[in-house]
Amino acid sequence: AYPLYMLPYSLSSGLSERILQVSLINFYSLGTLGAFTLARQIVNAPAVLMSSSLRQVMFGHSAAQTDPEARRARTLAVLRLMIDVSAPATGFALIWLPSVLLYAMPSAWSEMTSYAWWCLFPTSMLFLCSWLDRMFDVLGKPRLGVTLQIVSDIAVVAVVLIGGRLGLEASRLISCVTMTQTAYYVIWLTILLRQLDVRWTSIMTIAARLAAELVVWTVVHSMVIRKFSIQAGFLVSVALLVATIATVSIRLLRHRSQS
Repeated sequence: AYPLYMLPYSLSSGLSERILQVSLINFYSLGTLGAFTLARQIVNAPAVLMSSSLRQVMFGHSAAQTDPEARRARTLAVLRLMIDVSAPATGFALIWLPSVLLYAMPSAWSEMTSYAWWCLFPTSMLFLCSWLDRMFDVLGKPRLGVTLQIVSDIAVVAVVLIGGRLGLEASRLISCVTMTQTAYYVIWLTILLRQLDVRWTSIMTIAARLAAELVVWTVVHSMVIRKFSIQAGFLVSVALLVATIATVSIRLLRHRSQS
């Protein structure tokens, strides 16, 4: 059944991506498409890299696990750890990414800075979802996962076409697209947790944890940039981020070793 459901999944994803690319060229320019594509690649790279190995571990563990309670407990435990990694990294990027890109990229690519900043929102949720992408298969509900993906692709295409026809500025259209994708990941994760029989109170607690940590870390990095010079502030923020992620990574490795 898996190949059967992967066909419409792949077709939908590929078609929506092509429509997005063609629309950005048609409504704006080839440069806009290039800037947006590069922004996504830069922002998504850490999330894809960090979640790729965990995906295989979680899929193997969940597929072999016959106790729904144990599967649910392990998933929630790892999800909380992933939030503890995602929140400080996203808070750091929200404050420092524009400055880093303006410094590192040619001035001709300045519009990419705005696109990259907006891409941080869906990427932060992608980081929390990508390692769970086979969980619907484990639960025997691949049709639900494919349906959610197709609905999301239709929503993105609709936003792009309507926004382009209305004459929105490129940065505004990109913000609408990325927030649509962010909403999709939030809904996807919520539905998956419900399929795992996670209570609504637990889901709300997880959401509150993510929001609280993101706000705290954004404020922390904002205070750093105000208190120190740009160079010193950047080094302090990097040190805080590395120390936090290293601590959480050790905890995550312990969970992996117990799988």
